[in-house]
Amino acid sequence: MRGLSREDIIKMKQRRRTLKNRGYAASCRIKRIEQKDELETEKSQEYQDMELMEQDCNLMREELHAYSLKCEALIKFAAKHKIHIPIELATV
Repeated sequence: MRGLSREDIIKMKQRRRTLKNRGYAASCRIKRIEQKDELETEKSQEYQDMELMEQDCNLMREELHAYSLKCEALIKFAAKHKIHIPIELATV
């Protein structure tokens, strides 16, 4: 840097700072894009998991309804044939 005017030294330092800042900004952009991609992938996986849980819930709801109908039918059958059912089992 010897032999350069003060103004040239200031310009070189400013240029160096500008180039460093561009590099930092570029790495920040890349990092932000990578994080966004990771979050979108995670979000997509969460939605898939949620859909599977909804399907499981609907299936269980259908099974529960079927068991309720069977239980009601058994209670009616027992009443028709005068079969005693304990109170704790007779409530649906």
